[in-house]
Amino acid sequence: MPDLNQQNELLMTYLIQNSIWWVEYADLDGIRMDTHPYNDPQEMSKWGKALLKEYPHLNIVGETWYKNAANIAIGKKVH
Repeated sequence: MPDLNQQNELLMTYLIQNSIWWVEYADLDGIRMDTHPYNDPQEMSKWGKALLKEYPHLNIVGETWYKNAANIAIGKKVH
C-alpha cells in the first residue's frame, strides 16, 4: 500500500472529492478509513469533517490496534 503525502493540499482535496464521489456513486451509508494508525491525524480530521458536512449521517469507521477488550471499551491507547 502506498504512503501518501497527506500534507499535500492538492492530494487531500483529491481524497475528499474522491470519497464524496464514491458515496454518491455507490449510495454509501458508511466508509472506512483504512490503516488509521498510519494516517496524519489533522488531515484525516479534515477529511472526516468534509465528508460529514456533505453527509451528516454517514458512518465513518477505522481500524484500531488495541491489545485487549478492556482498552477497546474505554478507548485507552496502550503503548
